[in-house]
Amino acid sequence: MTKRSIVRSALAVLLAASGLLAVGAAPAFACSCRAGVPVEESLAESDGAFVGVFTGRDDPLGQGDIVSSGRRVLNHFRVERPVKGDIGERVDVQAAASGASCGLELEVGQRTGLLLRGDAGGGWTSGLCSQVEPQALLAFAPAGAGAGGGTDWGLVVLVGLLVLAVAGAVGLEVLHRRAP
Repeated sequence: MTKRSIVRSALAVLLAASGLLAVGAAPAFACSCRAGVPVEESLAESDGAFVGVFTGRDDPLGQGDIVSSGRRVLNHFRVERPVKGDIGERVDVQAAASGASCGLELEVGQRTGLLLRGDAGGGWTSGLCSQVEPQALLAFAPAGAGAGGGTDWGLVVLVGLLVLAVAGAVGLEVLHRRAP
């Protein structure tokens, strides 16, 4: 056997082995977001949206040290302000477990804006590409929108001023009637 035929045989074996590796490979996950899409356009394409605070995550399919960034986890939020859709005071959002697979990358207590897609089971799904700066999303919040049960301080101040105005008018009327 010549040196040249040994090299060709070795290359053939390497090519065959690499082909077998490719056939047996698991699907790869990676996140790639569309750049430069205006918030208004993304909001129009979404089924729901809110600004809120991340409160934690449940990982029902977690397997200890085994990592699969594509597995689904349930992310929990306290809603500060709904922007689109029927969003309550708290919302659970399903997403991939890792940002590498477009999962949400948030720390507990972190405030975020989030665009949502409705899923077939009536829940919400989202991902890394659907995270929005809170202030940018709030610019599109309907007037008077607030999380259910939240305090609308503008209304509280208005009612307080009206009560004071009525009390002042009644007090002046009483003083006016007592004056000789």
